[in-house]
Amino acid sequence: MEWKDISENGKEHPYKIIERELQGFSNASKEMVELSLYKYKSSLLKHSPLKKDFQFSLNLRSKYVKDYTLQLFIFGYNVDLEIVEFVIEETIYNEVCKISSKNKPHIILNNNKDLIDFLEILFTSKRFTSILSGLIKIAESNKNGANI
Repeated sequence: MEWKDISENGKEHPYKIIERELQGFSNASKEMVELSLYKYKSSLLKHSPLKKDFQFSLNLRSKYVKDYTLQLFIFGYNVDLEIVEFVIEETIYNEVCKISSKNKPHIILNNNKDLIDFLEILFTSKRFTSILSGLIKIAESNKNGANI
């Protein structure tokens, strides 16, 4: 058998898409808060609500608010990079997904465009912006010595 060139078929890594969409967030939040991507270690995968080969979480936190971290979502995909599955923080899910689902708060996205559109909806939601603005205010107060 003769092997031909095996290519990626133009697939883009979902992690890289999310990472790209997060660029500029720290500057926009005046370096008060950050969105951090974390990869699940293989030992934690069996405890995850997702059954995917690769899993990550996106957390909102501030270095000025030590005891607060919000896991915005967990996402995962298999080695074929085809389908990305999310488990979203429930109050944000309730706003951005106005559908009733027995799989709440799971979302499945089938392509890169849907992933990018979903991220825009999530990051412009009223609930996310409310959480974000509150965390920024607390972080600014703590930075100035309030220690809330």
